[in-house]
Amino acid sequence: MDTLMAKAGSGAGDMVLSLNIAHTWAVYYKTDVELEYHWKEKQDFKEMPQDPETVAERMDDMKTRMANPDRVEVIHLFDSDIFFTQGDPSMWEGTQEALVRRLDYLPVRWFFPRNPPLKIPFEARYMWSEAPRITKTIVTWDSSENSKTLRQSKKTRNDWGYMRDYIQDKFPEHKIISLSYRDSFDTAYNAIRDCEFCFGYEGMWHLVAENFGKLLICLTEQKPFYTATPDARILNGEAVLAYIDGISNKNRLEQEQTLMYNVWQGNIPR
Repeated sequence: MDTLMAKAGSGAGDMVLSLNIAHTWAVYYKTDVELEYHWKEKQDFKEMPQDPETVAERMDDMKTRMANPDRVEVIHLFDSDIFFTQGDPSMWEGTQEALVRRLDYLPVRWFFPRNPPLKIPFEARYMWSEAPRITKTIVTWDSSENSKTLRQSKKTRNDWGYMRDYIQDKFPEHKIISLSYRDSFDTAYNAIRDCEFCFGYEGMWHLVAENFGKLLICLTEQKPFYTATPDARILNGEAVLAYIDGISNKNRLEQEQTLMYNVWQGNIPR
């Protein structure tokens, strides 16, 4: 068994990415993996009091739904500062200035037991135990209920309410499901598993969608290279309306869904 150590992130993307890395490692090296997830917070920590689950409970729920979940054991270590005292601790804050410091300093976020020749961590992709389905639903999310302000790289000039109305107008027979971090992982997982496609900012539930191979539209002003979801449709405000118009055609939508699914399949470790 190999032991990996990771700086715990309370965002869904951080959790899914860490699990993807652990499972990719397990497949590549044909070994079971023990993932130490280091929290600077205490065991009962929630991002907001109304959250339906603690951050550790959310991570544990994710772990049980991964394909071959027994290959990875998650060990939560609370009140840990091993990843937070490197250089300038303020670089872990959620501001744009902190992000710039991280890019300059490149602080350690994972410890591996050997130097891996495989493509990890940021390109690690894996899968859930359930197969994706398609129903007449569309999942969206924005940052309106987030506990913190989005960093500049994830912001967009578009109005999310207008975008949801625009999508509904183009897909009148579909139900729009709006998610936030205040929803449980179970709610988000089930909605994304069954949806036609996802639309949101570059964050939150994005890696849940990618682990299903779902068509994912990320609205951002960033270039695809600088995002955490380079396999998604990365579109800015000038291009997104034309893209929505295009996929309102059934054949075009199916083409885009198939392309996204095939790209995801090509990234799964075998």
